Amino acid sequence: QMSALAPSLTAIEASIDASPPGLLWGYATADATGCWLDPGYDFERCCVAWESVSVGQGNLECWTHGYTYERCCPTTLVPRDIFSCLDREPIWAQLRHETCLSRSASHWGLSEALSLEAARCLLGSLLGAMVHLASIAHISENIDLSVFWERADMLLTAVLRSPISLDEILQSGWSIAKVL
Repeated sequence: QMSALAPSLTAIEASIDASPPGLLWGYATADATGCWLDPGYDFERCCVAWESVSVGQGNLECWTHGYTYERCCPTTLVPRDIFSCLDREPIWAQLRHETCLSRSASHWGLSEALSLEAARCLLGSLLGAMVHLASIAHISENIDLSVFWERADMLLTAVLRSPISLDEILQSGWSIAKVL
């Protein structure tokens, strides 16, 4: 019976591979603010509230020459292309792909994604941390989960207190709701 499903599953996998990020969940829009053209400035560095003092103001070092938090960090209902992480390390595309297909995290290099700086791909890092926490909790009852929990909690907190709408998260193409 599984062999009869194999062609269908292969076709579904091929369509996911061929689809741009977000196409199955909505679509992504290019940044319309013009704020991220200079090297060293990006949404993750300037807008994400990595610390509680950054909530509602972002990284104050970013706001010069007419750039402001209000101009550069508006919430949107449609996912911004900065969350696709396509221009980043290839492991992010693999993470998105494998979690969409509900594949086991231990077989495709989750540790590589976890070793990267979270700011390289905010929603991908959050998803990776949650998948890692869930997989560790699932395989062992006698392990201290506090380190894994702290990473997932830190990333979720940063996402929730940053100017990212729930619609944007859910439509971004990252299957975060699947892990929750």
